[in-house]
This record gives sequence, C-alpha cells and structure tokens, in this order.
Amino acid sequence: VTSGAYDPISHRYDREILAAVGLDHIAWAPARQAGTLLGRIGGPGAEWSGLPAGIPVTIAGHDHPVGVVGAGGEKNEVIDSLGTGEPLVVSWQAVKGAPHPVAPALPGDLTLTAWPGTSRHMLLWETLRPGLAMSSLLEHVGGTRNDIEFAAIRVQAEPLAVEDLLSMQAGDVPEHVRQVAPEVAWAATLEGYAAAAAQAEVEMRRMAGVTGRTLLIGGGLRSRRWVEAKMHRATGNLAMASEREAVSRGAALIAGVAAGWWDAEEYPPADVVDMTGTTFVPGATSAARS
Repeated sequence: VTSGAYDPISHRYDREILAAVGLDHIAWAPARQAGTLLGRIGGPGAEWSGLPAGIPVTIAGHDHPVGVVGAGGEKNEVIDSLGTGEPLVVSWQAVKGAPHPVAPALPGDLTLTAWPGTSRHMLLWETLRPGLAMSSLLEHVGGTRNDIEFAAIRVQAEPLAVEDLLSMQAGDVPEHVRQVAPEVAWAATLEGYAAAAAQAEVEMRRMAGVTGRTLLIGGGLRSRRWVEAKMHRATGNLAMASEREAVSRGAALIAGVAAGWWDAEEYPPADVVDMTGTTFVPGATSAARS
C-alpha cells in the first residue's frame, strides 16, 4: 500500500495523517495481502481490456517490493534495486507497538511495508533517486544517454558526495560537476551512487541482522558502468538478477497465487548470476571470472 497513511503492522489507516491532507472523508478500501483473489474480469472488463472474461484479479503492490519477488530476492539478503529510484531492501521483524525504525546516520527516512504475498515485512531506504540526477546531468551535458553511458565505461572518477547527488536529484548540477568532461561527470555520479548505497548497506545490515549476499536487481543493470561501480565496492558476496523486468515477473508470479497455480514464495525459481570474484574485461560484453 503506498497511500503513506496505512500502517502495515496494525493493518489500519492512520486517520490523523489522512485528516492532515484533507482525505479523511474518503472511504478507503480495505488493504489485502498481495495475491488475494479480489474478483474476476467480467464481460465489460473483457471488452475494453481485450482479456478473456474470468481471469482472476489481484493487486501485486508497489513496484520495488514486487520487483524483489520477481528477481528472487530472499529474506537473508540485501536487495539493491537499481532504477529511477534506488531503494535498499531488507527483511524486517516488525513488532506491533514498536517505534518506527530510524537510521540517523543516513539521509532521509525509512519505509516499512509488507513483503508481497506474505505476512512478513520489509524495510526500505529510499532516499536515492538516480534517475532524477542522471536526467539533470543529461540536460546539462547534452547528447543521448546511450552515448554518454558508452563513453563512461572504464572511465576512472572519484565518487560524488551524497550532498551533490541530492542536489542533482532536485535539478541542480553543482558547478564542479559541470566543469569536467561529460563522461567523467557521468562516471562520478554513478560512482557516487554506488558509494552512497554501499555505506547505507552497512547500516541496513546492522539494523536488520542480515548476513546474506547483496542482490542487484532492476533496469539499472543495463548500465555496465553502474554495475562496474557496484563491483568496485562489493565487500561480500554479490549477485545480479538475470531478469531485467523483475517487476513484471513479480506481478505475474503474484497473479499466479491468485489463480491458484502456486502458493506465495513457492514460485518458479529466478535466475541469478553470482558476481563474487568477477571483473569486467576491457572490450568484453559480459562479466568474466578473474
């Protein structure tokens, strides 16, 4: 649920929050666990959608948590979802009545939500918005994203500070970033995001007691330079989801629960590439063992 007013622990809407934004007069629909059968497509729905009547309907949930399901993320892993936003996700043992978790060492707040399809929960740090920063940078340097991404491969650059990244997310490219070559600025930005995520991961692991590998998921895996930056900073076991459309796959898996094809968390396995001890070879198109 992404209203921002639903408590996934007490399973109630916070009327005080709704009142503060003038939405307390609305009869909010009850929240249901992802994969719950909410109904089936009827005749009118089939006409406008082109889908056969009778197909079961469910709500999968928010995109990044659903992507965790689609990519095969597990509860003892840190899942790093690379996209327009870059949340770090860990399983969280929620306790009713406990204060909301905080991480004073990290910029921004933490989000507590349901692990899709289950009664468990996950904790997300969602401060990073690489898509916004890269769009701001692209407006400044010109050219196409593919061209500058290709030019930045193997370019050495010092990571930007998290303060610079947050400024770029707000549309302000710092002057010292404007003064360097476009491919260097691009590489420095991606290195900055990798460094910020690595620092946050340490705190998230400490808070949640997670000891498993780090799993990279999301559309950002198409960026070779971003993956390089992640690999530079890996201090433990690192893996990469093979599925690039993890959200779509996750939604399909949860729809399968509603259809009765399988139970939640008994999904067909997802393909994952182990990247531990892996390095990129200049001129190669894929990762190679070192």
